[in-house]
This record gives sequence, structure tokens and C-alpha cells, in this order.
Amino acid sequence: MILVALALALLLPSIPAPAAAEPYILPSPPQPDGVRIDIGLGIEPFVVCESWWRPYGRLSAFSLSPELAVPLLSYDLPAALGLERQPVFGAGPLMLEPYREGLAFNDAPVCDAFVNSLTIVGARWVRYSPKGRVEVTNALPTATRKQSLVDLESPIVYPQIPETRVTWDPLEPAWWLTAGRLPWELLSGLIQIGDSRFIQRDPPAIPIVGDPDGGGVTYVALAKAAKTQSDLSGILVIDAQGNVSYDPATPDIDVVSAPGSAAIEGGNPPHSIPTVFWDFLQQPGWVATDLSWVCVPQGKYCQRLFHYTLVQAPQRIPWLWLVGLPITEPYWTRAKVGGVDRWILVQCFERRCLSYTPDNPDPWKVDFTNTGLHYYQWRYGEPWNPDQYRWTEADFAPRDTYRRVPQ
Repeated sequence: MILVALALALLLPSIPAPAAAEPYILPSPPQPDGVRIDIGLGIEPFVVCESWWRPYGRLSAFSLSPELAVPLLSYDLPAALGLERQPVFGAGPLMLEPYREGLAFNDAPVCDAFVNSLTIVGARWVRYSPKGRVEVTNALPTATRKQSLVDLESPIVYPQIPETRVTWDPLEPAWWLTAGRLPWELLSGLIQIGDSRFIQRDPPAIPIVGDPDGGGVTYVALAKAAKTQSDLSGILVIDAQGNVSYDPATPDIDVVSAPGSAAIEGGNPPHSIPTVFWDFLQQPGWVATDLSWVCVPQGKYCQRLFHYTLVQAPQRIPWLWLVGLPITEPYWTRAKVGGVDRWILVQCFERRCLSYTPDNPDPWKVDFTNTGLHYYQWRYGEPWNPDQYRWTEADFAPRDTYRRVPQ
């Protein structure tokens, strides 16, 4: 336990400092420069430009903003190849969302709904997954990728093809590409549309875990508990209304004190972290590194091919980048899963929420909750249809690959 706390303390200096500006509440999101239509809180370009993009098929999302696919490929490709059992992200829509300091760069033209289709000012590209969201806010392509000429084989030899390598390293992730602070927004009721600009809403009454009608704790209930100081000790039980109590029937779980914590509006840090969550975040695993791609001629268009290197990392998940600091205490909640009542341990961090279900088989006892799905439903009024999205990059990348030919 002491070693865990020391490890946390040593890692804290690498956390970016939060913005010091006071939150500025806006009644509605600003319209970015470079789009002819009102994007509201966000638009999906392949819905707005569906007829224009139809010939490009499954490559379209990667063609617009390839950087957003890189972390998904890095951590989910090993699961697609059967080396890992749990994906870290999963499939979801690519969205253009308003953000005051944002610069959205496109690798390909979008459609006539966009004035200057290669640069949009005041917006950013984000990509949702069931578990969260990744964002490129305003990083220039000159900083996010490098290009060179290579000879490649796939299986035909192509001489001197332009190769693009991303500068983002999944083992030491750079902060120009971020994981969204979705739990922080859900619990504070603040939709972030700029470094210090927000739209105010109530936290949603969406269950964090369990069936939609399973009676588990909701975001609004957890937000209430996070802003209330309790005199009780140990891991407490929370109900769907945000009331906390002690129940000796709950499973016994060890915790460690986090030397650094974040706070939602009106929250009370610091917070403890259950060892089951900390051990999950520290486990080793397979990661795809050295991600690069080329586009080789193929008839009227070109075919995008990928290169990657699989490594066994001592820590599969970069927890500060992907999960962040805790913003709530861990709580037990009683919720139905598939109609069956279960004890589930829940804790939200800045960028992900975690759950622990003792009755689940390994390795499914600890998992990321569906925060990305919940946030999308809260922001846009309805969830996306998971059947419309599949892991396209992970689906074709294992086949559509190339080998660099030594010089």
C-alpha cells in the first residue's frame, strides 16, 4: 500500500496543470468559422456529407483525422488480434464539435457544407467510443506526424512511397491528443466548449452501471454524494438518489489514499482508490507502437496500408492520460445486470469511470463503464446506434499492412 502511494506521488508532476481561468457560462455554443451550416453542439460529417462520402466507404473516418484513430489502434488492435481480451475503446462516431480554441484540420475535402474544407477555426475533431472520447484540439499536422520516402512490400514492392508516421507514442502519450474529461462534465453539469467556456446543464439521471432500469447509481446521484461530506468511514453504499450509508454486507476491498485528486464543481478531494482499480490500471499488456501508413495507387483511388509493431508493455494503460485523477470516492451500488441484482463498485475519474463486479469472471471483474455512450446521449439527446459502428480500422489493419524493405 505504501509503495502504491509512493508510485502515485512520483507520477503526479507529469500531470498538466488545469486552466486557471474562471468558468464562463454561455447560453449556446459559438459557430465555428469554416462551416456553412449550424453545427450546434456537434455534427457527424458522414451524416451531413453522406452522399459525397459514400464512394470512400470505411476509409472515410481515417481520411479526415487519422490522429484520432491512433490511440484506438494502439490499445484495441491487440484485442482484435486475440492478444488481449478487453478492448480499451471500441467503435463510435467521428464528430466535429465547437471549441473556442480549436483548429480542425482535415486530410481530405469534406463537402460543400464546409467553406474551407481543410481548416475549420473554432472547432475540433473528436472520436467517441463506448468507454470515452479522444480529441485533437489545435495541434498542427507538422507536430503530429512526420513524412519520409520508403520502399515497401505488400506483397508487391513499391519504391519510394511517401510514408506518414505519427509522433504520438502510446507508451508515453503526448498531451496534444487528449482523452475527454467526460465524467467531469457529466458530474459537474458543464459541457466544455472552450478552455474556460461551458454550457450549463443538470447532470443526467443515467445509471452509470447495470441495466437502464436496474436501480444503480446515476450521474446526478453520484454528483450529489461527491459534494456532500460524510462522517462515515470505509467504502460506503450509494443508492439511486445519492444517499450514502454503510452496509457490512458489502465485499471487503482495500483502498489506497491518492496523494493527488481532482474536483468537480463543489467537490471534496482528496479521494481514495480501491486496489482492484489500481492493479487493473497498472497491469502489463500488448500495445501497438510505431504506427504509420501509406497510400498506394489502386485504380481510381488509393489503398491505405498500415505498419505497426506489437510490444509487450510493462503497463498497458497510461492511466494519467487515459483515466486521470479520481474525482469521486469509490462507492458500492446495488444494480441489476441482465435482470440479476449484483454488488458493483463504482468510481469516477477525470476521463473514465471504473466498475468492479465481484461476481463476474476474470478478466471482466474490473472494466471501464460506458461513459462515452452516456455522455453522447446527454450531450445530443439520444444515444448512437452501436450497430452502425464497428471497429473499421482494427478490422482491416491486420490484413492491409505493409513491410518496409531495408535499404
